[in-house]
Amino acid sequence: MRPALRRAAPLAALLALAALLLVPAGCGGDDPTPTDGVRRGRYDASGRLVEGTRSRAALPNVVVLVLDTLRADAVRGRDGAPPTMPRLAAWAKDAVDFVDASAPAAWTAPSVTSMLTGLMPSDHGVQGHIAASPLAPSITTLAEILKEAGYATAALSGGGWVSRAMGLGQGFDKFIESWHTGDPRKALQRTLADHPRERPLFLLLHTYEAHDPYGRKDPPEGHDDPARVAAANAEAVRLAAAVDARPEALTPDEGRALLLGWRSDPLLRDGLTARLTRERAASAVIAYTWTGHPKDPSRAATEATLRERYDRGCAALDVGVERTLATLDAAELPGRTVVFVVTDHGEAFGENGALGHGRWLVDPITRTLLLARARGHLKPGVVRGSCGAIDLTPTILDLAGLPVPVGSAGRSLLPQARGRADGEPVLAEEFRRQPADPATPGPDITFRVVTVRTERAKLHLLWDPRTDATEATLFDLLSDPAEARPLPATDLARFGAPFAAACARARAHVATFHGRTDNHGTGRFQGE
Repeated sequence: MRPALRRAAPLAALLALAALLLVPAGCGGDDPTPTDGVRRGRYDASGRLVEGTRSRAALPNVVVLVLDTLRADAVRGRDGAPPTMPRLAAWAKDAVDFVDASAPAAWTAPSVTSMLTGLMPSDHGVQGHIAASPLAPSITTLAEILKEAGYATAALSGGGWVSRAMGLGQGFDKFIESWHTGDPRKALQRTLADHPRERPLFLLLHTYEAHDPYGRKDPPEGHDDPARVAAANAEAVRLAAAVDARPEALTPDEGRALLLGWRSDPLLRDGLTARLTRERAASAVIAYTWTGHPKDPSRAATEATLRERYDRGCAALDVGVERTLATLDAAELPGRTVVFVVTDHGEAFGENGALGHGRWLVDPITRTLLLARARGHLKPGVVRGSCGAIDLTPTILDLAGLPVPVGSAGRSLLPQARGRADGEPVLAEEFRRQPADPATPGPDITFRVVTVRTERAKLHLLWDPRTDATEATLFDLLSDPAEARPLPATDLARFGAPFAAACARARAHVATFHGRTDNHGTGRFQGE
């Protein structure tokens, strides 16, 4: 039985197998007969329902606000401290808060694409260690399904990995790529005013405001201070000259200054980009992050500085989010409106040796926000139990009375939100590029990582392409939330049969890697 959301030949058979392996662990199913009250069906590549039935209930407006790179503890607080985003925290009290949600990947392109398709990264193909190929037209998106069902569809995004060029314009009537939450109201008000009131609206909003460079970006913080602009320009000249002269042999001071400036000073980042190009500057920062920063005796101070600047940026983002949500309320769209506030991944500041995002599937990066204000559909409150951002598409379709696609790796969270279902294990996938050891020159190694997570435990599977061997590491998240004390990987049963079964299916999925053509980690499948 072929999944409804599928890639075209020549890899259809392989992806169908991967979907079947992942569906139970990812909380979907291949049986169109509902056992949980959730409708299931099949859609063609354009989003047209070809098998299954839809509800006759009125279609709600649906708004999805994606806060790129936002840590969950920015809203929930950390170590007893108040949240850095108190306005959004207050809004969340009137919403359903899925507190054990996690991401399917560690960076934007694969994670957002999974949100908008209900597929794992290895199935939709938008994946890689620092780059990704666009979504193939043969993959059906949430916007395409909703448009076929009668919705007007619009997207306002920060561009980049969330753009038409990345294939995410599929199904949208309007797709604007210059939106940000610094002052979101004008573009958002215009989009809402242009919406045909006789049709329900699906609106995707996406912002990079929490992403590096941390702090206000448009215009950059300090742009109106001549002394600060001059200092940033002088530092950009110094660091650009160092990168030009010896990009792989920066001094500790130069590497540290480059890292801090690129990631937390928008003015300095603009100066470096102007002098080096974005690609050269970013490559130098990545190289230092991977090889120089871990050996820097001052790394803890650097990470603390980055975290402080990140928190300051989140506080500014909080104001923008409040304005965005207030603008939505003021629009008074006809009928009921369901609003989701989600994050695609978080950000690490030294936890488990990780810095930033990508590469690592540790909780500071993969724990995400998943908030839903669905008045008339769901009662506000905290919902416990593991779930994922990949469940967004099935949940929205279920709210709209539309079938969840057979073969989806996600599931509708309505039964869990209503107390009729428990959480289920969630998978995540990532590529991890390991730089070659300077003492033994050779090519870099690209490992593949898969994790299985519940609120109680997490299994990491690290696949080595050189040997086809898989290293398994297990953690008890209740007693070891920092994932610092590994347990024997055979000790799965203590965390329950569903977790053990999901881990077995994840191992079966990893066993297919040696035959795949996407192990290079530079984008979609080779030969396509």
